[in-house]
Amino acid sequence: MRETIVACKSAIVRVLCPDLGKAGTCFFVSPGGILLTNCHVVSTIVPTANGELELRYSTGPQVEYEGRWQQARILHSLESTHPLYEDYAVLRIDTAAQTPWLTLGEYGETEPGNYILALGFPLGIDVVSATQG
Repeated sequence: MRETIVACKSAIVRVLCPDLGKAGTCFFVSPGGILLTNCHVVSTIVPTANGELELRYSTGPQVEYEGRWQQARILHSLESTHPLYEDYAVLRIDTAAQTPWLTLGEYGETEPGNYILALGFPLGIDVVSATQG
């Protein structure tokens, strides 16, 4: 497990949405600054004047990369079309450097009972946490 954490750690970064008061984790999925996170990290649900609920996205998500906070853009999210099972958002930072990235696995290759390793920054802590299950 230690080897996996060390190999993946540089591709996992913190995301902060000051306008929503939220913090979370994201990770690079390509060498060009593309990141994946949960939609609920970069959005919030607010009631409208007519009593309905509206999904509102952060206007200024920031990603901590290479020791500094950088502005990110939300490129895509499926939360609004599939809110019950597709809670993800794609972000991008502008960087000339090649970013480290993690390769996504194939959903069809997973089975109940497989071990997982979750890495991230829960509750806004500033050290990568690991949970195995």
